[in-house]
Amino acid sequence: MVRVFWGAVLVLLVAATVASAEMEAMLPDPADVMNSLAAEQRVSDASMVDCAKVADSEFQLLGDAVMQKMVGDLELHGQMDAVMGGEGSASLMRVHTAMGRNWLGCASDAATGYSMMPMMRMMMGSYYPAYYNGYDALLLAAALGWILFFGLLYYHIRKPPKRRR
Repeated sequence: MVRVFWGAVLVLLVAATVASAEMEAMLPDPADVMNSLAAEQRVSDASMVDCAKVADSEFQLLGDAVMQKMVGDLELHGQMDAVMGGEGSASLMRVHTAMGRNWLGCASDAATGYSMMPMMRMMMGSYYPAYYNGYDALLLAAALGWILFFGLLYYHIRKPPKRRR
């Protein structure tokens, strides 16, 4: 009975780890996109990127990655994309491009041609929203789960056998 329990715990931990890795692999991290832009322009920091040399498609990719990081849930991100016109629509491209420009520090209403709602401006301010959406708590819980699992497994293996009378 104990072996079945620990087997189930192991399967759940592996499934949670694989699911979080799949979710993260769908879109690049905003920091990776910014670093690749900096590398393309041969500057040492993403804050030194010349916005005039960044293509709209790169802003769009960055904005999509930022939105995924902010939302934290792939299904919800897809629903939000659908509300804004669906994949490939001009309105969704404008939103992702504006988010990418804003994230890189290149945003102005005149530059993007798209006026963002005040709440979106507040949400995309100077802090990094991924730290506040609970995703890090999920990763911490998974790591603590693995530590607990291996700790209890070690204890169970090292525990002296009970003597039968």
